[in-house]
Amino acid sequence: MKRYSLINLEKAQANFETCSGFYDSKNYAAAKMACESSLALSGKVFFFFNDQTSTLKKSVNRIFNSEDFKNGILGKILVDGKYISRTEAKNHAQLISTIKKAEAFNTQGNLKQAAETFAQAAKLAMQSTPPDEQLEAELLTKCNAATYTLLITEIERELQVNNWSAAKTKIAEAKQLIQRFPPKKQQLFADNLSNLMNASQLGAAKESGRTAMNNGEWDKAAAAFDQALKLATTHKPNLKKQIETIKEELKKIELYQTLERGNDAFASGEWDKAIKAYSSASHILTASQGEAASTTTFSMNRKKLNKIILEQSCE
Repeated sequence: MKRYSLINLEKAQANFETCSGFYDSKNYAAAKMACESSLALSGKVFFFFNDQTSTLKKSVNRIFNSEDFKNGILGKILVDGKYISRTEAKNHAQLISTIKKAEAFNTQGNLKQAAETFAQAAKLAMQSTPPDEQLEAELLTKCNAATYTLLITEIERELQVNNWSAAKTKIAEAKQLIQRFPPKKQQLFADNLSNLMNASQLGAAKESGRTAMNNGEWDKAAAAFDQALKLATTHKPNLKKQIETIKEELKKIELYQTLERGNDAFASGEWDKAIKAYSSASHILTASQGEAASTTTFSMNRKKLNKIILEQSCE
């Protein structure tokens, strides 16, 4: 009987060693079978080896009661301090990989790809078990930040090529987007967008003014440049050079309007009106001493003015 017990004890210990090996290699199903076999054999060991049998059973139970074994036998693995199923682990790995890709796109300045990938990662965060709402919120914030930066870049590009309409459309889109940010950031972004809208409206007003000038629509040109002057004055920071340029354009418009009145009066033989208009134009021209002072139009109308004065003096 003692010999029989010794043989079973040795087999039980051997099976436990096998069980420990499988446990260490995380093959929990095989570990379970080996340890159960070890316990079964230890039941065939009689009182001759009570101490060894007791020690063996405690060792087996330590494995069975361990968190690794209890979760591992259910197909769960430890990820970031938490036991999850292999499917969840696969999803978690995909989530981490997607976040890394998004961060890389963002660092590279590939903002469109960054925004799309952050949004994809946010969806994966909500597919976790349980859904990770905090991570989703963080990822959506990064998605919105990348989208906002991309929009600002596109707005500035449209402004550079004088595409005012497209710039305004994108500014409106950005205004909607900033509602998703915290109040402090909303105000900061709103101020920036206000300045960009101002720049867009300013550009459009100047363009409209120049077109009207080219068509000889002086009242329309004056209204457009008056609007441009208001926008340039309220822009932050103040656009000093543009303000001066706009004022020069307004002086030109005033000059051309006055000359046109003189031309009309001259053509209809209203000499007093013509003299008054040309004299006013002369004063405007002398006061501004700008680009218009060297124009052919002024030289021609100066001759007309001299002719009128000469004719009047001969009467």
